[in-house]
Parts: sequence; C-alpha cells; structure tokens
Amino acid sequence: MSRPWAVAALVVVCAILAAGSHARAQQQWAFTLRAGEAVTIENYTVHFLGVLGSSLWPSYDLYAGTSRVARFPSNPASPNASEYAYGNVVINTSTLSRDGGVASGTITVK
Repeated sequence: MSRPWAVAALVVVCAILAAGSHARAQQQWAFTLRAGEAVTIENYTVHFLGVLGSSLWPSYDLYAGTSRVARFPSNPASPNASEYAYGNVVINTSTLSRDGGVASGTITVK
C-alpha cells in the first residue's frame, strides 16, 4: 500500500471510530411524570411542573446537580414546543394528558 493510501485509510478508520464512540456516548431514557414529579439522569434532574398559566406547553425545570440551569418553555419559546434543549440535554415530550398534569417522552444526554 502506498503512503497516501495508508494515510487516507488511517483517517477513514479514525473517523469511523470517532463516530461510533459518539453514538455510544449518547444515552436516552423514557419518562412519564405527573406534575410535581422529577427524574434524575446522570448529573441532571428534570422536574415536570405541568402546564403553567395560559401556556399550552409542558413546563420543566432542569437542574445540573443542585443548581437550576434552565426553565422550559424558555423565553422566547422554542420553535418546536415538544422539544426543549439545554447544553447536551434534550427533553422531548411525546404525550401530554388532556389536563396537562402528566407528560411522557424521552430525555437524551449527549
């Protein structure tokens, strides 16, 4: 194998390994929470607040350790009301009860 091909092959192998390790690093959990309940995943806690005020969107507080780092929906609101993101955490709400008191979905930590 000539030297340029060896270098190209090495770059391709490294890119494949890097993509594979990134995919393994992303983790996803399913949740169902009633208003007032929370779930802790790794160093993050997602607290479901229900539907607040006249908003039609599910509301969450996101904590890193003991510090609140985000409240959703944010202002300005996300263009996708079912998905909220902060840093490497994504909260995706797939179902919301008619009264807004129960939410189900997934939490992804990248």
